[in-house]
Amino acid sequence: MKVLFVAPPLPMANTPAQPLGFGYLAAILRREGFRDVAILDACSLNLSVDETVRAIREQAPDVLGLTTMTPSVKNALKIAAAAKAALPKVRIAVGGVHATVCPDEVISHPAVDVVVRNEGEFSFLEMMRRWQENEPLEGILGTTQKIDGQIVHYPQAPRILNLDDLPFPARDLMTPMHIYKAGLSFPPHIRIRTMFYSARGCPNNCAFCSTAAVWGGHRCVMRSAENMLDEIQEVVERFGIYGFEFADEHTTVRRDRLEAFCEGIHKRKLEKIRWVCSSTVKQIDYEMARMMKEAGCSMVMMGVESGSPEILKTLNKPIQVEEVIQAFDATRRAGLRRCACFMIGAPGETERTVDESIALARRIRPERISLNIVTPYPGTAFFEQYVDKSAPLDWDRAFSSDPDHPERAVIFYNISGLPDEELQRLWTKFRRHTELSLENLLNFRMNINRLTNARNWRHRWHNLVAAVRILASRR
Repeated sequence: MKVLFVAPPLPMANTPAQPLGFGYLAAILRREGFRDVAILDACSLNLSVDETVRAIREQAPDVLGLTTMTPSVKNALKIAAAAKAALPKVRIAVGGVHATVCPDEVISHPAVDVVVRNEGEFSFLEMMRRWQENEPLEGILGTTQKIDGQIVHYPQAPRILNLDDLPFPARDLMTPMHIYKAGLSFPPHIRIRTMFYSARGCPNNCAFCSTAAVWGGHRCVMRSAENMLDEIQEVVERFGIYGFEFADEHTTVRRDRLEAFCEGIHKRKLEKIRWVCSSTVKQIDYEMARMMKEAGCSMVMMGVESGSPEILKTLNKPIQVEEVIQAFDATRRAGLRRCACFMIGAPGETERTVDESIALARRIRPERISLNIVTPYPGTAFFEQYVDKSAPLDWDRAFSSDPDHPERAVIFYNISGLPDEELQRLWTKFRRHTELSLENLLNFRMNINRLTNARNWRHRWHNLVAAVRILASRR
């Protein structure tokens, strides 16, 4: 049977990122004897829906796998409908974040045959075995199906507790490699990066995050340092890629594992690699930051979210402002570059609480700031608490920024209690006083990266125009 996995295009341009989930699925299938497997990353290739459907029609798969983020679900279902119309016998399976947290919505589409929830490797493999033998799919754990016109949710598949048993993602199917630009988190000489998982899951329960719903629980399951190093070494030797972006939230959660990983980079003479990871401010200190930098860490991203203690409480973010300051001071002293992730627009946000966030951002002096509007995505506590489920939602607009119009925020679903216009003003104020401060504008290294890693000249121009407009704003 021929299998084609497709990452649908996003309605707004985004930074290309390899569909690592498909890489794992493809690797499992190939290990178990399914050889005719392909991946089409229509999102990173910036294909239209029509172009994607044309490619599917040309490849004529027996099984079409689609992944869904919330902003891409409408495009995924358009592709499913067109593919089924062009290839009536194709079987269509849909997985990913949105399909996991909203399975009824996705399986209700007439073109979708089955939804695969949470970790899909072994559910999808069992599905393929049954389809190959023309057997029914009833009872497959981790799937949602239509049985005699009724939606049936089979129990969640067991969590994969030994990630070292999984084969490495089939990166050879995710081509061309040059489209996966390294971005601002890497030094300029690293032009291409690959995504990389060191763990799955998160023990925290932040109100704005769907990670627990996606992985099926709050347990964080980690790979061994040796297994991670084996994959990195294979990527370097096979593909000549030296940039690695950790996609999980807790690369630093176990100090002993991180120490073994950093030591292994030196032992295996992998010092040319550069890697970017996330850490909570509770986990990192000067010694850890220094060790990471010496092992090739290019930047650590830390979720600050807000400088207001009351907003941190609303977000259910288990950190204190003083812990943020300590973590950023320690990483600065160690010479490790930092990205601070902020968000505004939580319930109860005011100009005072935004000013507290601005003051904190200026105090901790990160080399990069990521600013988002709080968006109540499905699978989050905010979605359950604040979103009117009876109202139709245009998922195509479920972003907090538009790369074609970076001078303004995209306010998809405002839960702050502030008028949209006021929230937009505060977003602009935050950017003007932090990202576009004189210190950041004179940062030569970051400006070089902005020029070399922008997706195209159009985005370079849009970013320049946006900066001028934000700086000119005095509201």
